[in-house]
Amino acid sequence: MGKSTKKATKKTAKKLDSMFQKFMKKSLGFKIAAIAVAVFILAAAFWGSCELLGSPVAKIRAVNAAKNYIKVNMPGMEYDRSFCKYDREADMYYIDITPSGRKQSFRLELTAEGRVAKDGYTLDYMLSDIYER
Repeated sequence: MGKSTKKATKKTAKKLDSMFQKFMKKSLGFKIAAIAVAVFILAAAFWGSCELLGSPVAKIRAVNAAKNYIKVNMPGMEYDRSFCKYDREADMYYIDITPSGRKQSFRLELTAEGRVAKDGYTLDYMLSDIYER
């Protein structure tokens, strides 16, 4: 580390320290308002990301619902879960599932509440692998 880098680092540290000292000298009302604004901005950013990408909690709920659905409706099936994708226009989670030893996957469509809306595991899917061999 060169001398100029050390000087710049010390200067930045002093500047940040002086900014913190100025903030600490402000009144209690100003501090509360600043913290409230910061919390509001973080909440708005989180809400916006949930609208675009789906809620992390809803995604976990959808994945767990898909696991339970397969366990109940397709007992003994071994499978790989490809991905879980959120479609904001339909407000649905799509999970592609590939059974072990199969070439094709099928899709489960789940609501944000974790209910299966559409099951892509149909007779056509089950027969398609037989015809491909």
